[in-house]
Amino acid sequence: MSLPKQLHPTIAGFVSLVISLLLPVATLAQVCSGCEVSQQTVTKANNRLNLDETQKADSEARHFLGGRPVASASATNERMIHQLEWITWYDDDLRVPLWVAYKLTRADASAELTRRDCFRKDPRLTDAVASKCEDYQEPIFDRGHMIPNADLNRARFAQTNSFIFSNMVPQHDRFNSGIWARLESKVRAWARVADGVYVVSGAIFDKDEDGQRDADADADLVSPTNRVAIPTHFYKIILHVRPSGFIDTISFILPHLDQSVGSTNPYLSNHIVTIDEIEAITETDFFPELADERETIVESFRSPGLWDTQ
Repeated sequence: MSLPKQLHPTIAGFVSLVISLLLPVATLAQVCSGCEVSQQTVTKANNRLNLDETQKADSEARHFLGGRPVASASATNERMIHQLEWITWYDDDLRVPLWVAYKLTRADASAELTRRDCFRKDPRLTDAVASKCEDYQEPIFDRGHMIPNADLNRARFAQTNSFIFSNMVPQHDRFNSGIWARLESKVRAWARVADGVYVVSGAIFDKDEDGQRDADADADLVSPTNRVAIPTHFYKIILHVRPSGFIDTISFILPHLDQSVGSTNPYLSNHIVTIDEIEAITETDFFPELADERETIVESFRSPGLWDTQ
């Protein structure tokens, strides 16, 4: 916005200050070094994160199969964050997304776009609850996507927004670039074959592996800032709705290990679980609006093996 030349310098300065305060917060968001897209693209991408209530409702209608997931009544300082392309359940205390949910279409799973990193703070979150660049400036953990950037290749703004830190979790590199990346690739293959799938991808905190979510205070934190929690496991729930309305499902819980795990298919097959198991450990009801009988069948089903993509 340009200012009239005849304004007194003092007045002009005041007006400039007011204008800067009225600009979207997104333009002031922290961007990490090494961002590979222009500031103009970052600003426009950030502005796309600010949805009105109608857009939020549309996003939920698109990405939730079986209604909005319901967290435990004991959940504290957790919130839903809406994007056009996915929905996040974020923990302010742990400073990580507990899950993301989205519909992955055949077109999205097939789209190709050169990856351009642009890690940055989510401009919608305050500094107190947001993870930031300095939280990942250490040698151990990758900044791991919960919704993969490759699932958002439909457009540059969508891909750019996959790099906001509300979509990031600390992951060991051999996990992130190993079995997790291979599972993400399989999900895209299933989406192409099945003409679209619904995905819920999330983090688990269960150090003693007793099947119960740990207290937030017990989570290990990324050094040296000690602000961002390190998940002990990760999970994916994948659902496909046939034309008849029948729902196919397959789900996994993978230990967050700093090691290679060998062949993909045997390892994934050995870590297939039911949705019920994931709901128990995360204290979340993911599909509350499915008819009771249908919900019971879907959530208790354990796939006997990996889906065929041939």
